Amino acid sequence: MRLLFTLTLLAATGCVVNAADNITTSINDDFQLVAGQSARLSNENIQIEFLEVASDSRCGKGEACISEGDAIVRISLRLNSSSEAVELHTASKEPHSVNFSDYNIRLVRLDPAAISGRAISPADYIATFNVSLGAVYNDAIN
Repeated sequence: MRLLFTLTLLAATGCVVNAADNITTSINDDFQLVAGQSARLSNENIQIEFLEVASDSRCGKGEACISEGDAIVRISLRLNSSSEAVELHTASKEPHSVNFSDYNIRLVRLDPAAISGRAISPADYIATFNVSLGAVYNDAIN
């Protein structure tokens, strides 16, 4: 009975993330998506969909690596009748953001962190994004 109550409470409070549950967010607010989930900006016509993590070669926690590795996050952007599929990266020397129309879409973070010897299920990835107005040229990930 307690388990049923806990699951009902989690679902009611939105703690259970479902790819079918698209979200609404605002300019300059960080937001998280799971693969297959979309976000629409309130008062804007832009929509961002997290398609998949195409590859993940990030250095695992606690490992001494020669390079930091990289994860490639594929997203789809839609604005009115325009659409574009793009890839954003976690590596510091790769593009973390893209300019699309009057917006800059930035990959802020990709979770979970890589752990040596443990594969990450595609359904477990959570990407954090931020959308701002105007072109941005400083592309460093936090």
